[in-house]
Amino acid sequence: MEELKLTCAKFFAFSNLSIYCYTGKGEVLFRFPDYYSDLTEDFVRDCMEKIEASEDKQEKPLILTINKNFHLAVIGARKDSILFVGPVAQNPDGLDFPSIYKTYSNRQKCMKMSYEKFINAITLFIQLCTGRTIEATEFISMDSPSIMIQDSFEDSVPNANPGISYPGEALEQRLMTFIEKGNVEGLTAQFALPSYVTIKTMSSDPVRHQKYLFITFMTMAVRAAIKGGLDDEKAFEIVGIYCLRMDKCFDIKEIASLIYNMALSLCREVCKLGIKPSLSLEVRKCRTFIASHLYSPLDLARLAKAANMSTRTLSNRFRQETGTTPMAYVQSARIEEAKFLLHYSRHSILEISNALHFSSQSHFTSVFRHTTGMTPKQFQESKKA
Repeated sequence: MEELKLTCAKFFAFSNLSIYCYTGKGEVLFRFPDYYSDLTEDFVRDCMEKIEASEDKQEKPLILTINKNFHLAVIGARKDSILFVGPVAQNPDGLDFPSIYKTYSNRQKCMKMSYEKFINAITLFIQLCTGRTIEATEFISMDSPSIMIQDSFEDSVPNANPGISYPGEALEQRLMTFIEKGNVEGLTAQFALPSYVTIKTMSSDPVRHQKYLFITFMTMAVRAAIKGGLDDEKAFEIVGIYCLRMDKCFDIKEIASLIYNMALSLCREVCKLGIKPSLSLEVRKCRTFIASHLYSPLDLARLAKAANMSTRTLSNRFRQETGTTPMAYVQSARIEEAKFLLHYSRHSILEISNALHFSSQSHFTSVFRHTTGMTPKQFQESKKA
């Protein structure tokens, strides 16, 4: 343990990445810098469960994304200890610090570091601490959403999309389509928006109800992933991991988080099947931002700011990597959203046009016809036939 502590101290000295070492029982052994507060017990326990439930347990490190901006590594150093390194963010200035500490002071800092550089640093750190050489592709990525799936036992509130809502059946179809198509950006954006769909109570026990909901969702999600081309064995292996965690879980929000991460894990695996060249982090950020802001005004300057690039650089890189311009991608994404709303919602064509920020209904109809070969009204009627 002293040798591990010395290695961590040296790594902290030249990297400035904060490091925590905990026992398997959740007790802190040491931390650098030592004036930082301990991590919250719930956060430590949740990370340990994620490591325990992972396919290779302590052989592969976990990279946890918090609130979409912060990244933190969780590493099984040996059987009786777990290391936490980070968090980092590409642009931490102005962001709310993740609530993972028991207490917080302005002495605690978040390192400014890109995701790629963080992965490289953790790769080196693992080699120094354990002697293992690990490839970047072996890291297990997992999101920790700031917004969980709506608990059906709470009161319903208005939908987050201005003036736009759709029934539970439509939401179910939407999520399954994202998984089947491997659309990680769309799935992430949908989970970031509360649906507030009321689900009929399946048990008088709220925890048991949430577990039944997990099983129901899992059945549909694994079927969607397999339909999307994912190997049966791989799909059931993924959901099996989450089922084991769910079985030991007795907290509604944690079970909701498992549903979220299970869906993303399946969706990412389907996505990998169709990936040719990988997109840069900046372009991925831009596409994710677009997917989660379809109901907001979008222009090139706003997209460039979200991707932390100049408008010219974003335009050139986006076209180079995707074959289209950022604003053309926005328009295409909005037409896909409109198709979904025309099919599943009861909103008028004018309401959909306004919500998706087309300049007028006639402009929306013109773009829709150019993209799909039919008017919104014709599309709507074709779905009823």
